[in-house]
Amino acid sequence: MNKIVGVCTALLFTVLAVCGQETTNGVPLNRIPGAESISIPPGLSDAQAIEAVARTAVGIGNWLTGRWVVESRDTSNKWIRVALTVRQHAMTVCYRIENGKLVPDVPQSTNLRQNGSKIDGHVPGWINRFNNRVVQHFAEVAKPAAANVPVPAPAATPAPVKTESAPPASAVRFCEGCGKKVSADANFCGSCGRKLR
Repeated sequence: MNKIVGVCTALLFTVLAVCGQETTNGVPLNRIPGAESISIPPGLSDAQAIEAVARTAVGIGNWLTGRWVVESRDTSNKWIRVALTVRQHAMTVCYRIENGKLVPDVPQSTNLRQNGSKIDGHVPGWINRFNNRVVQHFAEVAKPAAANVPVPAPAATPAPVKTESAPPASAVRFCEGCGKKVSADANFCGSCGRKLR
C-alpha cells in the first residue's frame, strides 16, 4: 500500500511540475540566458515576423555553421519552431511573439548538456547570430506585394557599339540565401557560405 501511495505522489508532483511549465504544442520551453529577444518593427504584422524567421531558417546553413530548418509554425497562436544541427549537436528553438518581440526558447537539444535553461555556452551565440539574420529579413518580408511586380521593359533601343578601348562590363550577382553581392566568378557566397548557382 505504501508503494502505491509513493508512486501516486511522485506521479502527481510530476504532472504538477509539467503543467506549471510553459509549453508550445505540448513541448516544454526553456529561456536561455544570453539569448536575446528580437523587437518586431512597427508596421510588421505577427504573421510577417514569423515569416521572417521561416525565411531565415531556409536561407542559411552549411557544414561548419550548421543547418537550420523550420520544424513547425502556428501563426494564429504566434509561434514558430526552428531546429539547428551543428555536426553532432542539435537543438530546437521556439520563437513566441510576446509584447512585440520574438522571444526564443530552447525546449530540447541533443549533445548540448541541457538541463532546463542551462545549456552549452555556444548556444546563446548561435541563437543571436540567427536573430541578426532575422532582423535582416524583416525589410524583405515587409515589402508590399506591388514591389514584386516586374517593371515592363523599356522600348528596344539599339545596343551601343562596343569599341576596343571600352573596359569590359562586369557582371553583378547576388547570393540567393543572404542577398549579399558576390563576384561573377564566385562559387560560394563569402558572407553565408551558400553554394551559388
